[in-house]
Amino acid sequence: MSICQTDAIVLNRYMMGDSSLLVTVYTREYGKIKLVARGARKSKNQRSSALEPFTHISITFRRKEHRDLQTLNQVEVVSSFRYLSEDLLRMSYAGAVSELVNCLIIGEEPSIELFDLILQTLDGLNRQPPEAGEVLFWGFQL
Repeated sequence: MSICQTDAIVLNRYMMGDSSLLVTVYTREYGKIKLVARGARKSKNQRSSALEPFTHISITFRRKEHRDLQTLNQVEVVSSFRYLSEDLLRMSYAGAVSELVNCLIIGEEPSIELFDLILQTLDGLNRQPPEAGEVLFWGFQL
C-alpha cells in the first residue's frame, strides 16, 4: 500500500451507502481510477462539493495494487469550471466528454496527453460561448 498524490478530473460519482461516495476520476499519473470517499455525503463535510463531475482536483489516496477501489484521503479543488453547471448545453457537452472517457478507458491507462486534452476541453467549454461546445467536443473526439 502506498500514499499517492496527483491531479484528477472527476468523471462521475454515485452514492454509496448512507454517507459515502463512489467517484470515478481520470488522473494525470494513474489513469482512470475509482475512489471511495467515506463520509463525503455528511452535511458538515466539504469534500462532497469538490467531488462534483467535471471538477479539476488535487487528491491524496491510498493505492493498493490489484484493487478496483482505492480510498480517498484528501481532496482540494484546483478548478471548478463553474459555468459548466450553469448552462445545460455546456453541461451536455462536458457530460459527453466525461462519458466518452469513462467508456473508452478500461482500467488504469495513464496518459498525460489525454489528461491535458480533457482539461483543455473542459476549460474551453467553460470559457467559450455555449454554441462553441459542438466544435470543442468534435475536436476532443478526433
